[in-house]
Amino acid sequence: MIQRRSQNRLGFTLIELLVVIAIIAILIGLLLPAVQKVREAAARAQSTNNLKQIALSFHSFNDVYGYLPPTLGWKPMRMENGVCGSALFYSLPFIEEQNRYNQSFGPLTGLVGPILPGTEHVEPPNAWRGVRTGGLVKSFVAPADPTSMSNDTPTSYFVNREVFTGTLKIEFIGDGTSNTFLVGEGYVNCQNPAFVEVRGGQWNIGEVMDFDTAAPLMPASAPLPGNSNPYAPSFGRNLPTAGLPTPPTIPFQPQPAQGTCDHRLLQGLTGTVVMVGLADGSVRSVTPAITLTTWNAAITPNGGEILGSDW
Repeated sequence: MIQRRSQNRLGFTLIELLVVIAIIAILIGLLLPAVQKVREAAARAQSTNNLKQIALSFHSFNDVYGYLPPTLGWKPMRMENGVCGSALFYSLPFIEEQNRYNQSFGPLTGLVGPILPGTEHVEPPNAWRGVRTGGLVKSFVAPADPTSMSNDTPTSYFVNREVFTGTLKIEFIGDGTSNTFLVGEGYVNCQNPAFVEVRGGQWNIGEVMDFDTAAPLMPASAPLPGNSNPYAPSFGRNLPTAGLPTPPTIPFQPQPAQGTCDHRLLQGLTGTVVMVGLADGSVRSVTPAITLTTWNAAITPNGGEILGSDW
C-alpha cells in the first residue's frame, strides 16, 4: 500500500485571513469610543484645573487689592509706559507668571485677555480680537480647543464682564458666589471674529460680545453713555450701537465647527457641555438643557434672580 506523505500547511487561507481582519476591526471599533472618552475626560480635567486656577487667582487679586480686576483698564495702577491690561493679564502674578506680568513695564508685544460677552454688543470697524505675541500661558489654553493657536498669545477662556468692573468685591456678589460665574470656555478663533485694539498700550484684549442673550441693554442706534465704554471704562469713549445683530437664541455652542462658531457665545470643548468657573472658586459643567433665563441669571452678580432647577 502506498502511503501519502502528510504535508504541514504553511500560512493562512484567504478566509482565515479575512476572519482575523474582521475580528481586529471589531476590536478597534469597540476600543475607539473608549479611548475617545478617556481623552475627553483628560482634556476636561485639564480645562477644569485651568478654570479653577484662573478663578482662584481672581480671589487672590481680590484679597490683595480689595476688588476684582477690571475687564480692561489701568487698574490696579496706571503703568508709566501706558500699558493697559485685561482681567486675565492681572491674574498673571497669581498663577506663577509674575515675570511675564513684569514684562509689561518693558517692550513686550502683547498678551491676550478676551472678555466674556456682556449686555452690549459693540463691534467697531477697527476691531481686533487677538493679541500680539507675548508667549504661551499654558493655563490660558484648553487642550481640547480645536482652533488654531496662531502666532498670538492664545486663550480658551473668557471672563464675565458683568463681574469684572474693576470695583466689585467678591463678598458683594449678592446673588451668591456659587450662582455667578467668572470665566468660561471658548474657542481661540471663531468665524469672522471682531477684535479691539487697546488705545495707548501694547496689551490688547478680545472683543466685547453679546453674552446676555436677552434683549440688548442699549437700543439700536443709541450711543453708549460717556464713561461706559465696555472696552475700557476709564477711557469714556462713546461708541455707536447701530446695526447690532439679533441676539443668539442659545446660551452656548457645544463643539461647533470652526466655520459655524459664533464669537458672541462660549463654546463647549468636550462632549455637549461647557465648563465654567464660578465666583466661589469651583468649576461646573453646564448642559445645553439650561434655559436662557437661567443662563443670563448666572451672569449677573446682583440681579436678584433665582436660578432655575436647570442650573
